[in-house]
Amino acid sequence: MFVGTQPIPGLLKALEDSHDVRGNAAAALGKIGSETAIPRLLKAFKDSDEYVRALAAAALGKIGSETAIPRLLKALKDSDQYVRGNAAAALANICSETAIAGLLKALEDSDDDVRRNAAFALGNIGSETAIPGLLKALEDSYFEVRLNAAFALGKIGSETAIPGLLKALEDSNSYVREKAVEALGKIGSETAIPGLLKALEDYDKDVRRKAAEALGNIGTETAIPGLLKALEDSDDDVRLNAAFALGKIGSETAIPGLLKALEDSDDDVRWNAAVALAKIGSETAIAGLLKALEDSDDDVRGKAVEALAKIGSETAIPELLKALEHPNEYVRRYAAEALGNIGSETAIAGLLKALEDSDEYVRGYAAFALGNIGSETAIAGLLKALEDSDEYVRRKAVFALANIGSETAIPELLKALEDSNKDVRRKAVFALANIGSETAIPELLKALEHSYEYVRSNAVEALAKIGLGNSDCEVTQGFRTP
Repeated sequence: MFVGTQPIPGLLKALEDSHDVRGNAAAALGKIGSETAIPRLLKAFKDSDEYVRALAAAALGKIGSETAIPRLLKALKDSDQYVRGNAAAALANICSETAIAGLLKALEDSDDDVRRNAAFALGNIGSETAIPGLLKALEDSYFEVRLNAAFALGKIGSETAIPGLLKALEDSNSYVREKAVEALGKIGSETAIPGLLKALEDYDKDVRRKAAEALGNIGTETAIPGLLKALEDSDDDVRLNAAFALGKIGSETAIPGLLKALEDSDDDVRWNAAVALAKIGSETAIAGLLKALEDSDDDVRGKAVEALAKIGSETAIPELLKALEHPNEYVRRYAAEALGNIGSETAIAGLLKALEDSDEYVRGYAAFALGNIGSETAIAGLLKALEDSDEYVRRKAVFALANIGSETAIPELLKALEDSNKDVRRKAVFALANIGSETAIPELLKALEHSYEYVRSNAVEALAKIGLGNSDCEVTQGFRTP
């Protein structure tokens, strides 16, 4: 944004200067992007110099106003290929359906770059009326035109393009095949699966990688055998995408292959295998995931614990308790979360010990887990956690005590009404109301005389909730605050 003297009037005047100055002025006006320059830039298409006309087209594309479309369409027929190419690129930026007819005609231009830019522009516009022309462009002599045509058809997303894109999977250029695979994945039709399975065996690794991703997007079980085979591909990224795709499909038939992938030489493949097993959520994966808790990579171990948490089987508890003492804090956090999800009282002793962990999030996760389990044997440890130096831990401890709902926690919860953190105080109100005992009322009444307004306010809210919870009458409807 310019402050003070605006450069536009000077630049507009410079459009009448020498060859180089006119071109640079057009480029500068495009960078500034003001619509006030449009009339003069449109006039620049009459310039005798193709360099100036080309830069005027580019500038109008950057400004992006539809008022330039008629002149840019005319520029698609300019005698100079650079002007025509920039006009097509400009129409791609403006992205209006009124340009489709001209751009379809530009797909037959004698210049490679013009055809390439026209195909890209039609993809940006995204209208199905462009499909016949783009399908024809898939057979263009220049590979970048074919590539952009495949990209455009994927962006439009119509199933009518599938036969042409399947044929493009046999293109001599690997970049075109890759874009065709990507487009078929975006369209997402099962009719593309045979072709995509064949693409999983392409000699180019990027094509195979995109094929695995596309099959995951489509998400049908008919792709599973091919994806399982891809888990043994020589390329790390292909194996990674195959594991991720199998997770998206979510069938238990993939579990043996994914368990084998948990031992892959590549960290990311093992991580994605753990993610996939978590999504599938079968207890048959537990043994392999427990073994993955000893993985050399921190992230893999953490994801294995997370997977075990989602599966939620008690058979995992002994190893998860061991994971609570792992040197990596992320593994300890996930272990605490997993134990809370499983909800067995056999985990309580380990989780109480975790309330004294050096990492505040481990302590918080442990408190939350104990609340999920809901046993009164955890109360003493949770009451101690109410004095933790970290507000996150105190908040989770209050939440846990609310879930357990024992009156023995009331004195400490009343103290928590004076906590320095508003969220802890709020949770304490919720906990006292949840316990719902009248034994809290005398102390709450005392709290109404507290010197701090927020303590008085929280006490009022707790009393209101306890009172409503214990009332023998329904709350009268229809009262309005004056």
